[in-house]
Amino acid sequence: MAVTLPLNPAAAVNYFGFAPQAQKGTGVAATYFAAYMEAVELTHNEAIRRIREAGAGPYIARDVKDIYVPGFRFATPARPLITTAILAFFLGADTKTGVADPYTHTLTPADTVTWLSAERNISDEMTERIVDAFFTEVQIDIRKRDSGPEAMLIVTGGGLSPAVVSPSTDTYETGRAWLRSDAIWKLDGAVVTNVERATLTLKWLYDESILADAVNRSDLAKLGFEADLEVVQVVNDDDQIEAYQATHYGTTTGVAASETVYQPSATDSFEVKLDYDAAGPLERSVTVNIPKIAWTDARLTEPTPSATEAVRLIRTGHLINATTPITAVCLNSGSTDLV
Repeated sequence: MAVTLPLNPAAAVNYFGFAPQAQKGTGVAATYFAAYMEAVELTHNEAIRRIREAGAGPYIARDVKDIYVPGFRFATPARPLITTAILAFFLGADTKTGVADPYTHTLTPADTVTWLSAERNISDEMTERIVDAFFTEVQIDIRKRDSGPEAMLIVTGGGLSPAVVSPSTDTYETGRAWLRSDAIWKLDGAVVTNVERATLTLKWLYDESILADAVNRSDLAKLGFEADLEVVQVVNDDDQIEAYQATHYGTTTGVAASETVYQPSATDSFEVKLDYDAAGPLERSVTVNIPKIAWTDARLTEPTPSATEAVRLIRTGHLINATTPITAVCLNSGSTDLV
């Protein structure tokens, strides 16, 4: 179909989708589609080398394209099925249990790469698919209601081989997105009710520089895993003051500078459970648990006569090693293992 009008960036046929591949090197049509609102990107990142040589004088004689480094980014409200898929394909291992809806998916990190196909469609005029794609980073962002009521997933990824393809048939999950009010929180082993905002950023570190004698990279390998956390709490009891004190002075009663990095011995350093219909027959939930967090910074918002809100504690930390460093448990209608 020839383009005869300016393309509408809000056209209903536009989509960003992805799907797991049965094998590396063989692309597939998308089966999961992000109900995105903003922040969709697909980039090629070609490395172009300018070559100067005798005979061309002061000018560039020719160009060589050394490599494609395609990448993508999208954000979508956190709904049960797409959240499970994103976390399963990112972490790498899924164990499904149960014989009827709701099924339980237990997701944990794995060293193997889950190869995906990821594609963007614009007005059915240009559909680009990255074959042998992979998720490098997943951010779970949960904010107070006046700045974003829904839990959001922000996903960043890369891939080996871009191509132009025919559009897939897009369909969207109909279940509602989780709200901040659906969240149940644990910090340092205890249930808390004063979390205002949390951002958990999960990241795989890859060797993405494996090349064959071609413009596309030939492979990649996972090298390491990181998880960074920022939590904002309303200061309404001694626990927040003690957490601030321990972060900077080593213990909850510390009064002098300390070499100790605050790492509570609790088994649930951080946990968030997003859950609705918990009492009904079709519970929909995701629980992300990190047993051990090293808290590396804490800040109390400054007291000021012109303040417009109560004092907050802003804490940042990161995952440290444990028997199972991170687990996501998802309850939904998915009846098969995803990876």
